[in-house]
Amino acid sequence: MTDMGQNSSVHILVVEDNRTQGEYLRYLLEKEGYPVIITTNGKEALESIQKRRPHLILTDVMMPEMDGYELCSTIKN
Repeated sequence: MTDMGQNSSVHILVVEDNRTQGEYLRYLLEKEGYPVIITTNGKEALESIQKRRPHLILTDVMMPEMDGYELCSTIKN
C-alpha cells in the first residue's frame, strides 16, 4: 500500500453502470490513496467533468444514456 498523501492530488473518475464493479474499482484505487468519483453513464460523467476535471477517466464501454465510445469522442472534441 502506498502513502495516502502521495496520490491524493490525482483525481480519478470511474464511469461504470454496474454498481458492484464501480465500487470494487473505487475500493482498489482508494486503498492506494486515490480520490475516486463514480458515475453510471457518459452523460453523468460529462457533468462531473465540468465540476472537477479528473486526471484519469476509467470508463466502461457499454452503458445506458451515453456509452464509453461517445464519452471519449465528446471529451476529445
